[in-house]
Amino acid sequence: MNTSRGRVVDEKAMYKALKSGKVAGYATDAFENEPPVGSPLLALPNVIATPHMGTHTRESLQLMGDRVVDAVLRVFRGERPEFAVNPEVYNRSPTIPRPR
Repeated sequence: MNTSRGRVVDEKAMYKALKSGKVAGYATDAFENEPPVGSPLLALPNVIATPHMGTHTRESLQLMGDRVVDAVLRVFRGERPEFAVNPEVYNRSPTIPRPR
């Protein structure tokens, strides 16, 4: 199963392994090229492929929304967001600008 990034799995090798029976089945929502137009994996009966949104459950969407709101509120209070992608920006400025 691959639900991370398409390049994690060598698709040509996976195709050969599936065709030969070395691997019984493969489930993925991530391909090297998105969308996977013409991918030979899509023609195999032992492959389950979904759009790259396998984690989009009701619960995960709620959690993502909650985390966004929490991050915005933290910034409004002058705090650092918990999951900052670029935390190094906080080392450049002594304070976080507050909205007016």
